[in-house]
Amino acid sequence: MTATLDLFPHAAFRAVNSVVVGPFTKRGIGAPPVVGVGTVTVATTGRRSGRAHEVPLAAARLGDTVVVSTVRPNSEWVRNLESEPTTTIWLDGCARQAEASVQRLPGLTVATLRVNRQRA
Repeated sequence: MTATLDLFPHAAFRAVNSVVVGPFTKRGIGAPPVVGVGTVTVATTGRRSGRAHEVPLAAARLGDTVVVSTVRPNSEWVRNLESEPTTTIWLDGCARQAEASVQRLPGLTVATLRVNRQRA
């Protein structure tokens, strides 16, 4: 499955995410309920550039814990979270601070975000 995803141009993912998916998830459209699945936008800081990046991701939520994952072993957002685990997540249409921990498993990388109840 990873090979198939790698064939889809990175630029195409970026374009769809920035124009279509990202704006909706930041407004809370498709956000996971308190217990359930949906989409969120996670902001990271580039580990080399220092620039802000945002990526919409499928997520599972249980209260103030949000889990996002990828099968792409070299996803930049994962590397950025590993470098700087303090992040911002858009959840229910609000930006909130969160602390991330990343676990790399064979064929899957999982980031667990502990969301601060106060807005960022």
